[in-house]
Amino acid sequence: MSDYSELTRLARIDCEIDDEQVGSVVINSNRLLSSRGVEGMELRVQKKIRGIQIDLRVKRGVTIKKPVHLCLGVLHPSFIQRVRMRIVIEAGAAVKIIGHCIFPNPDGRVEHWMDARVDVGEGAQYTYLEEHVHNATGTTAVYPRARIVLAPFAKFTTGFMLLDGRAGTVELDYAITGAANSSADMLAKISASGQDRVRIVETALLTGEGATGVLRSKVAARDNAAIEVRNSLKAVAAHCRGHVDCTEILHGNGVVRAFPNIEVSHPKAEVTHEARLGGVDNKQLETLMARGLTESQAEEMIIAGLLA
Repeated sequence: MSDYSELTRLARIDCEIDDEQVGSVVINSNRLLSSRGVEGMELRVQKKIRGIQIDLRVKRGVTIKKPVHLCLGVLHPSFIQRVRMRIVIEAGAAVKIIGHCIFPNPDGRVEHWMDARVDVGEGAQYTYLEEHVHNATGTTAVYPRARIVLAPFAKFTTGFMLLDGRAGTVELDYAITGAANSSADMLAKISASGQDRVRIVETALLTGEGATGVLRSKVAARDNAAIEVRNSLKAVAAHCRGHVDCTEILHGNGVVRAFPNIEVSHPKAEVTHEARLGGVDNKQLETLMARGLTESQAEEMIIAGLLA
């Protein structure tokens, strides 16, 4: 099986990605396997000395109807993958990108470094959903970093999902700045087990009147895994609204820590936060066990429901 076929199979996109009307990029290690732009979108992928550079621009007023697929993987046992992304969504444009990060090899150690700069123009809409598939041994380390700037009335939605395989080492660092009447919704869902170490840092600065932001994290720490979540939201203009929501569940000897930080510097702005840290709900556990599940099966079902 070719590297292209293997990556797209693991990402479960082998049918749609071959559609000529679907924009896509497929990369194994630092080697470009394929790329396709579509009308209204400029796409350039370049190999650099220390990695890959991806430049994507959606032209003013254009709506890309079908999701763009970005498949990044490392099939080799050991490799350091470095990807730099420059995303520009011009005024009034709209696009959804689905990122698939595939690191299945259980031998050796793989590192994935992502550094993204995103500009979403006035009234534009940008959705980025990133799904990870890791190996079962916890030898993968990922370091995603993104800086996002929203113009007035821009809308940004992102989700980081790591539910398949061991998390390994994760250090996620996203920061967003929102102008007037912009909106941002950031969600991270991560399942950690074994000796996994996860750190999530999400920051939102609402600088323009009427800007809104939501930072959400749902994580589970099993065995001896440790998870730390630091969400920070600051509102500095009138009628800004923000919310920070963190749910962390632990099982076994897992450790979870949450550090929500909210700040308001305008009397007409409002920011709220909610956090829940602890084990599975006893009432839910008893209900499932009464229906014939073992305690372990019931706990896994509750955790899966949290992360669904």
